[in-house]
Amino acid sequence: MGALDGAVMGPTFRAGYLRQAAINKLLQLEEQHGESVAFEILGPPRMSKLLFESYLLKSVYDNKMGGPLADTPEQMAEKLAAAINSNAPLRQQIISVGLPVLLPDGESMLRGPVVKSETAEQGWIDLTPKNMAHWQERLKQIRAMMEEQISGDDTSSRYDRFHPSLRMWTNDDTFHIGEVAAWVSIYEDHGRRGKD
Repeated sequence: MGALDGAVMGPTFRAGYLRQAAINKLLQLEEQHGESVAFEILGPPRMSKLLFESYLLKSVYDNKMGGPLADTPEQMAEKLAAAINSNAPLRQQIISVGLPVLLPDGESMLRGPVVKSETAEQGWIDLTPKNMAHWQERLKQIRAMMEEQISGDDTSSRYDRFHPSLRMWTNDDTFHIGEVAAWVSIYEDHGRRGKD
């Protein structure tokens, strides 16, 4: 544990600089090779679930965080189910990492031979209207936090994360799946980490 603790950089200026350098490199690789969502070795199935659900929302709603807010949860569920049904490579990628897909009726499921979790909350791609309503609430909260960060004169480090599109928020409503999953991890799952 001491070695791991010593290898992890604390909340320093240097760590922030290196984080941005890593993000820039990842964006460059993404442009060269296409967007990657999640792999089997990512950790708990919940993180892969959040990343894939975010990716589906991003894909269906043209990369705009506000897009899902214009539909009802039922419309969202049907649109995401249609996207899963029409995209065999994506469907195979999701199922191959052990995540079943719970369809909008809440009873039917697409799955492979391996399922990594026992509940929709912990690791199923949940396309039910109830989960879509939950995503709408999340997106409203994220956007409200972003607007608060932009409109205020606060220059402190009060916020854990800054959405990459903050500087252009009035013109850019881009859906960054990693930032959205991180927000859920920090604020819903109480996953804040630090050296105390």
